[in-house]
Amino acid sequence: MNSGLYKKYISKSPCNMHEGKEHVDPDAPGTPGQPGYEPPVKREDLDIEKYNDRIENSIQSRIYAFSWYLDIVADNWDVLVLNDYEAVMPVPWKQKYFIKYVTQPFFCQQLGIFSKEKFTKETQEEIIKMIPKKFVKVSLNFNSDNFLNHKMKLRNNHVLKVKYIY
Repeated sequence: MNSGLYKKYISKSPCNMHEGKEHVDPDAPGTPGQPGYEPPVKREDLDIEKYNDRIENSIQSRIYAFSWYLDIVADNWDVLVLNDYEAVMPVPWKQKYFIKYVTQPFFCQQLGIFSKEKFTKETQEEIIKMIPKKFVKVSLNFNSDNFLNHKMKLRNNHVLKVKYIY
């Protein structure tokens, strides 16, 4: 495994330690020890009770974000957690060969950020920046209660209220 080609590409990897350089965590959205550094919580390490409680009691609540639903529709998913589950953002991801990317699962219309209280556009941007750099591409449909930024596209969504008898 010590071929020239292997050395050429492995030496360029940010995940390797070299003399005088620190190890870079590919899951890290920022720099460890710096403000705003919050690594995503892996599915197996997630506090399911707190997570589902946040989804159920959030003002943006959607069935698509519950853990049991994501377990069915997404092969892999992590969660960005803000301040002990004050706000959460599920991050469903896939991998082709060695390339990881965030994508909306089939049968899952809206995800995004879920919180008990309203948050500002700046807070949303901070949470989005927490998505790890290891994901080459991010393509998610945020829920209708989240903000749009310049990189997002507005899509039409029709909601039928079922509290009335038709």
